[in-house]
Amino acid sequence: MVDRQDYILKRGAYKRPVRVANTSESKLGKLRCKNYGCNMFFDENENHDGACRHHTAPPIFHDRVKGWSCCREKKAYDWEEFKLIEGCAVGKHSTVEKPQLFTSSPTVDAANAAEARSASAQLKQISDFNQENPNASTAAASAQKTVSTRKSSRKSDGTAKCQNKGCQKSFVVNENKEDSCRYHRGQPVFHDAIKFWSCCSDKKCFDFEEFMQVPGCVLGYHDDGEIDIGLLQTA
Repeated sequence: MVDRQDYILKRGAYKRPVRVANTSESKLGKLRCKNYGCNMFFDENENHDGACRHHTAPPIFHDRVKGWSCCREKKAYDWEEFKLIEGCAVGKHSTVEKPQLFTSSPTVDAANAAEARSASAQLKQISDFNQENPNASTAAASAQKTVSTRKSSRKSDGTAKCQNKGCQKSFVVNENKEDSCRYHRGQPVFHDAIKFWSCCSDKKCFDFEEFMQVPGCVLGYHDDGEIDIGLLQTA
């Protein structure tokens, strides 16, 4: 008995508490199967060709959908339901580690492909492109057509707000130069909690403010929506 400790007395015979062995102790001496979808403990002496029902390919998780890449017709949305998907192969238990634990989702594959395409991209100036492609849509020859279809952001005080993707900064129109603006040539991509630019897919963010701070991959003029033809012709 301990001093100043509360005790509860119950009527009846004393029952000695029973110690329950934990999982690790109860599986002592057994091996854990590494086959996809099995994960059971087994005794090697009892292992045979029909002992293990498992999957032949890794699981795939995409958004809320869960399934196995070898049984794509069987989809689950709940974790317990996913674990009940029966294996498609029967064989021996195995302790060999699988080289691939998960199959990447289609979104991840697309992002990796975009990253590979942009890996060799170099920072270029718009003036270089115009000189090499005088008939391109970004050159001075088509500037007048663009003016009629876009809204100007110029203000009476001589400033404007840049409309280039990833810039959105205010600038003085008369101080606009061929290297004034650093912007993105691609589009913003938002998938689940991930945010990135299609032209810079190696820079993935989870916070929106962090996404807005990703530096652009192209140098050029600020775009005020009212392209100054004279300014482009001097480039």
